[in-house]
Amino acid sequence: MSAKEIFDLAMNYYNGTDVKKNKEKAAELFKEAANAGYKFAINNLAFMYKNGDGVKKDTEKAVMLLQQAADAGNGNAAYALAEMYFKSDSVPLDMKKSAQLLQQSVDANHPTAAYNLALMNYDGIHIEKNKKKAAILLQKSVDLGNAKAAYNLAVMYQTGDYFEQDLQQAAVFYQKSMDLGYDEAINNLAMMYKDGKGVEQNLDKAFALYQQAAKLNNSNATNNLAVMYKNGDGISKDLKKAVKLFQQAVKLGNSNAMNTLAGMYRNGNGVIKNMDQAVDLLQQASTLDNLDAIYNLAIIYRYDDILKDRKKSIILFTKAAGKGHAMAALHMPHKLIAQLFNKLDKLDKLEDNFLELEDNFLELEDTIRAIKERHIYTYKFPLAHFTSWPAIENIIPETAKENNVLRLYNVDYMNDPAEGRSLMNVKSTSSENSNVFLNDIFENTIFSNETNTINSVPPSIYSLSFTESSDRLDLWRAYGNDGDGFSIVTTFPIGGIEEISSRQTLDTFAKQIDTDNIQKNNLNTQPNIPPILFRVFYDDKNKLETIEKLNIPLKKIEDKLSKLNELAKNEIYYVLYATLLEVMYLYKDEQYSTEREVRVIQAMSLDDVKLDERKPGRLYCETTPFLFKNMSSKIVIGPKVQDRQVALWNLRYRLKKNGFGDTTSVVFSDVNYR
Repeated sequence: MSAKEIFDLAMNYYNGTDVKKNKEKAAELFKEAANAGYKFAINNLAFMYKNGDGVKKDTEKAVMLLQQAADAGNGNAAYALAEMYFKSDSVPLDMKKSAQLLQQSVDANHPTAAYNLALMNYDGIHIEKNKKKAAILLQKSVDLGNAKAAYNLAVMYQTGDYFEQDLQQAAVFYQKSMDLGYDEAINNLAMMYKDGKGVEQNLDKAFALYQQAAKLNNSNATNNLAVMYKNGDGISKDLKKAVKLFQQAVKLGNSNAMNTLAGMYRNGNGVIKNMDQAVDLLQQASTLDNLDAIYNLAIIYRYDDILKDRKKSIILFTKAAGKGHAMAALHMPHKLIAQLFNKLDKLDKLEDNFLELEDNFLELEDTIRAIKERHIYTYKFPLAHFTSWPAIENIIPETAKENNVLRLYNVDYMNDPAEGRSLMNVKSTSSENSNVFLNDIFENTIFSNETNTINSVPPSIYSLSFTESSDRLDLWRAYGNDGDGFSIVTTFPIGGIEEISSRQTLDTFAKQIDTDNIQKNNLNTQPNIPPILFRVFYDDKNKLETIEKLNIPLKKIEDKLSKLNELAKNEIYYVLYATLLEVMYLYKDEQYSTEREVRVIQAMSLDDVKLDERKPGRLYCETTPFLFKNMSSKIVIGPKVQDRQVALWNLRYRLKKNGFGDTTSVVFSDVNYR
């Protein structure tokens, strides 16, 4: 018998084909064929020793035989041995050897080896990071039929990672991945059809694709299908179906579904109201690090009459804010208030008055939070930020890097001396909205960097301005470098206080060797959360209403000041000043009302800011990278910019290099500037 005939007979005994299954007999025949140099027999015998299948497990023999098979050009053997050197407990870890064996397996056209070697090059796992090589290997893996490789190439094209952003190409690779059977690709392609990105918008197609992926038990698609029924997106609204699908997604472990269904139980929307069920779902989602769920659970513990637990709410708000949840930051307790009462406890034992004063400050915190929430910008209109060419060069540099941020500058650099004083300057009409104490806090409290205050320098306000108009003569004159500037126009993913995400973020690359053809454990990219936007109010009616609301806790605090010593009073004035500061910049004089300004406002200490490039430098802080992410983004070239065509092509080049060519247009101002 030839070696191949012996091998075929061994396979019959191994599988029980035409003979009684006998793995021990199969092993003997594989040994005979292997001794004759038949590489497939060497491979199979190696796996039997590796797994203790029909023979006594022997890792040493398995490694020797796998190496022999790999050297003979067997891709499966090279891949299995690479996996052992990468993560096995049975052989010493050797990442260099693992990478070499993966390359051998790639050379033998092993699709999963090409995929995992791509991951190692992409992330620089034990080898030098090389995205170019990663992209080449992913393409080879796709050509060999690997669905996950096609998916990751789609993500790279969609996000502008290594490649220039190309949504149409992303859709092509999602389709390839889908055709190869990867359910997450079906979900993401459905998202593109739903939003009309990279493909023509087609809600029917999106619905059908979500259904297809949901039948494969894809939790994201099941959740997204439920959202379509809940909102009536392209289909008839059906809360009963939505609830059923959310429940299925919850069983599949989808944290967004847990969060959304919790909101429905909390509000009695499509289900019988059940707060216990809502809390249970939010707790499940919180353990999965769903930021919206952590935030919503904190809201319940902070404000629910029955479940109120301030300490629990602070822990949860702190956790969500620390991970980037913008709304959670609004509910964070003011650090200076906590420091104040730690210090007052030592300075002045007030017993009941002390506890009452602490409650008054907590009431003030809630009042300020309510005022700020009333100012939150919730419209979906595009907003414009006027800026200069040097700033443009920093935001979209010639060489690609994620720098699409805007800067908030110290408000003391503003030219208007009335900035931050509008509440103090409004004429009060009654004792309820009298601003006497407010003026006393800001006018008569002198901070001279005394060492006996909590901090030697109070926090300052840093501000970033937008307007609802992007191309208006008065705005170009006031903010657009007298027409020789630029207007960056962007939209924001605006949501309410308890907005719930309807989809998962895109997957990026996993960091472990894939033992199946489809990678199961992926890392999620974290969204770049845009800043909270606040509308500026100009009318006296709103200002007086705000003063009236502030006066309720402020008068209680004022009444207790007479019972304190001077040192304690100074501490309280200091904290009142710092606590109220952000509110003061939510209002401007009525003469500016046509600007319709929207602001990002942040109180920052000197420890948390930087100096810009000017001499002397000016203090600033930055937003997260959020610009140019949405399809309706654009840059308007000012009416007095010289060499407008030069500016046009320069901006197009920069946007393309930074991956924003498909999302952001460049246009000329329509203003006739004389």
